[in-house]
Amino acid sequence: MKLLNLLRRALFNAIDKYINIDDGSADELSGQLGIFTNARLLGFDGSKWQRLRCDEDKHLLTAVEKVKGETSGTITSTSFVDVLTIDISKYRYVSIHVRNKASSENDMVAHCYVRDENYYFYHSVFADTTISVDGYVAKGAIRILGQRLIVSIKSSTGGKVDYYISYTLEK
Repeated sequence: MKLLNLLRRALFNAIDKYINIDDGSADELSGQLGIFTNARLLGFDGSKWQRLRCDEDKHLLTAVEKVKGETSGTITSTSFVDVLTIDISKYRYVSIHVRNKASSENDMVAHCYVRDENYYFYHSVFADTTISVDGYVAKGAIRILGQRLIVSIKSSTGGKVDYYISYTLEK
């Protein structure tokens, strides 16, 4: 400790002209000289090293600008079945593509909507859209507001429906 005080006096010519930062803050100090130690965690994202940060809930905060995903499956229900539910709270735009594959035996009906966490807010992206065998419906770069994007599908007559869904979320 004495060595550090001697160093501070030598550099700043007085003991009260320095500031010590020990909280690991990323904040910059303006107009004050100081000696401090700062550590940062870094992670490799596939192309470069990025600083790791946490959000307000202490979860790892990611700075991904665009997320792509897909899912597929088979249903035979004549009632709507939720086949995709994704958290969209950190994104502003969504593009979605729903296809009734050529291997299907039947037309399908698709419904895509956005809800908030408490189910008070509801917004339909496309509603009760009939998609014939080997047909699709697509919506691109829609501005969204809500917590969850949900895609529901049903078979129009109870026969086998093979579906494929791809989506892109953007900040």
